[in-house]
Amino acid sequence: MFTGQPILNQLLNLIDKSKVKALARAGKYDHYYKHFDTYTHLITMLYSTLNKCTSSREVVSGMKACSHKLGHLGILKAPGKSTLCDGNKNRSSDIFEQIYAFLYLEHSKLLPDSRAVNNQKLFIADSSTITLFQEILGAAGRSRLNGKRKGGIKVHTLINAEQDLPVKINFTAANANDMTFLKEINLDPGSFIVFDKGNMLIMSNISG
Repeated sequence: MFTGQPILNQLLNLIDKSKVKALARAGKYDHYYKHFDTYTHLITMLYSTLNKCTSSREVVSGMKACSHKLGHLGILKAPGKSTLCDGNKNRSSDIFEQIYAFLYLEHSKLLPDSRAVNNQKLFIADSSTITLFQEILGAAGRSRLNGKRKGGIKVHTLINAEQDLPVKINFTAANANDMTFLKEINLDPGSFIVFDKGNMLIMSNISG
């Protein structure tokens, strides 16, 4: 059904634009934004990921170069560099967590589940740190010998091992403890969760 369409268009055909706008409206995530609404922000970040952009300047330049095609993506124009940076800094990541959650629920029926064993559900919890400038987010880890520290964010992920996809994603400061995320996880009785602690691999049976 997507033959001949660019990959970004194929992805957007799976995303209900009206649902994204409804979530943004309910959480007031588009207040103070005249053109760079949540849906435009989402498309911009998808473009950045698919094209492996390494800077905001590269994202903006690339989108402006194909500005005549942006209408097909449902947005009016490419964002300016300062607009994109302000959006990334000020718009809460909660809205993107909500978008992912509704997409997962809507399309999870299409995901494979043939690897289930004895009706047990296996989940994997892990985190990765993305370093950023200290001016944007709190410093990560200990100070270096030269006294400089890098800021960053930590991406906490819970993956359904049967489907090989995240079911829960949280963003915190890079120096946040992983236990905060683990305490937020609620699984059905009989589920198993696997996570690492140092060099040890721990499997914990979730009893309810």
